[in-house]
Amino acid sequence: MNKTQYTFNQVTGYTTLGSASTLLMLRTIAVWHRAPLVTASLAVASLGQWGILLHGIVTVRSRSDVSKTCLVDYASPVFVKLIYLYSESSA
Repeated sequence: MNKTQYTFNQVTGYTTLGSASTLLMLRTIAVWHRAPLVTASLAVASLGQWGILLHGIVTVRSRSDVSKTCLVDYASPVFVKLIYLYSESSA
């Protein structure tokens, strides 16, 4: 149950982050009247963010210990930093 719950939390959390960023991207494109340079650069940034978020869902592993708490076994530090960079620097 723990792994399933953690995976569900990862999927919903990262999907929320990606969806919010995509909506902001679409609003920016609308404000700039679909300027090709703005549209292309934001599309590339959005695809990069979605790729990093999906990679984070697949690679982070968790386990449950004796006290029934969820512990993260492994998370690549490089991708954790990239997720933070994409998610927090745009806010």
